[in-house]
Amino acid sequence: MSRKTVVTVGQEHAPLEEIVAVALGKAKVRVSKDRHFIKKMQQTQAMVLKAVEGDVVVYGVNTGFGKSCGKRVKAATKKYATPLAFHGCGTGDPVGIPETRAAMFCRMLCLAQGYSGVSVELLEQLAAFLNLGITPVVPSEGSVGASGDLTPMSYIAACLEGKREVFYRGRRMPASRALKMTNLPPYAFGPKEPLSMINGTSTMTGIAVMAVRRAWKILHAAVCAAALSVHAFKGKVCHFHPMIGAVKPFPGQIFVAGRLRHLLETKSDLSDLEEKSPDALQDPYSMRCTPQIAGVLYDALAWIGKWVETEANSSNDNPLFDPDT
Repeated sequence: MSRKTVVTVGQEHAPLEEIVAVALGKAKVRVSKDRHFIKKMQQTQAMVLKAVEGDVVVYGVNTGFGKSCGKRVKAATKKYATPLAFHGCGTGDPVGIPETRAAMFCRMLCLAQGYSGVSVELLEQLAAFLNLGITPVVPSEGSVGASGDLTPMSYIAACLEGKREVFYRGRRMPASRALKMTNLPPYAFGPKEPLSMINGTSTMTGIAVMAVRRAWKILHAAVCAAALSVHAFKGKVCHFHPMIGAVKPFPGQIFVAGRLRHLLETKSDLSDLEEKSPDALQDPYSMRCTPQIAGVLYDALAWIGKWVETEANSSNDNPLFDPDT
């Protein structure tokens, strides 16, 4: 777990540990005041506004969505929230609060890359929700993520402007009420911002972040349970000898075997422990092959964690604006 009590968005890469800390309410969020970051955000926001004023075609701003992208629509303020309205069709039980908070923070990380053309104030509103403990109620069904997490993210976005429902202080209530209780003004979306809030992978990424965390906890619990089983069975520690990992050097196998050796250390010499073992030449597969079985999860989490972390810190939006052009 990250020991940071404040995580700054827009300044540096956020490791999974920091995302988890925010999701669990163990760290506050602040938006960077770095002038280069602010300048980049303002540049791409200005590009969006200039395109709208110049009647330049911008997907989702003055066009339809999906298959209707070839149809031009008037880019009026009242149209900005349209995607939030017609994607509010989720069903099922709410997504867990930690997962929803992780999704909100992942969206902050995405927008803070500076390519979406949104305002710094939008990031500040997301940070305020996280820091105040206001969590949107997000239905768990209604999206497969094929074109982004449109439906679940629309619930998060709508709550920023005081619509739909949130969890606050252990209660489910209208978002407008939570905003009044915290003296937080509803956010007024600008051009493209509603689309930038929903057109991405942040919900599935937030869920994946928490799933990776749970998988690590399960791995460590499984190794501890295996050590207890070997001890109760008076099994043989030699099955976890370092030489096995040296000749079959899978990182996960080496890690788990090392943990088992550590957990099975006693005040007596290991050879004394083995002398009291049953006379069988080797222990059952379920115990002696724990490094080979549990080690696979360790190896998988090594690359899964990297992929999820990369996605969380990426710009997953459409369209994107390049401030260098």
